[in-house]
Amino acid sequence: MKIFLISSGIFLLSFTSKAQDSLQTKSDCDQREAMLVETMNTLSAGFLYNTYAVIGSISDGFQSDTYDGKMSFSLLTAQKKMLDGTIIILQRSLDNNLYRNDVNKMYTVNYIGILKGFNAQIDMLQKIVKNNTKKNIDVYSGLRNESWAQMNTLMGIRN
Repeated sequence: MKIFLISSGIFLLSFTSKAQDSLQTKSDCDQREAMLVETMNTLSAGFLYNTYAVIGSISDGFQSDTYDGKMSFSLLTAQKKMLDGTIIILQRSLDNNLYRNDVNKMYTVNYIGILKGFNAQIDMLQKIVKNNTKKNIDVYSGLRNESWAQMNTLMGIRN
């Protein structure tokens, strides 16, 4: 956990300093866009890690009998609805060519991919709630590992 917090802090500091350096050479419109993107990327990094943690916590709660199947399924459904809404909004930003910078477009494309991976985790965890088999648990674990690697790649954090 300490490594995660330190890595996240280093990422946010380096991202902020890079954005500040680039602000000095851009037009006012470009500066505002860069500041907005910096703000959204910082918030989105937190959203990814928190969503990853929430899904894992629901899984842990189910496995330890803290949550029964009905509660686990309900919590996962709520997470899925939130993710689906976020995916729609982010996809709309791509469809409307909101980003002038290709790097920002690719960040959003990759971000959507991670959110879809979270939805795949939720789907598998809901299968586990209904049918708690080793096969299902192994698939879920694999999806968790994929999401972790994708998040770290997107955020520029080395494993």
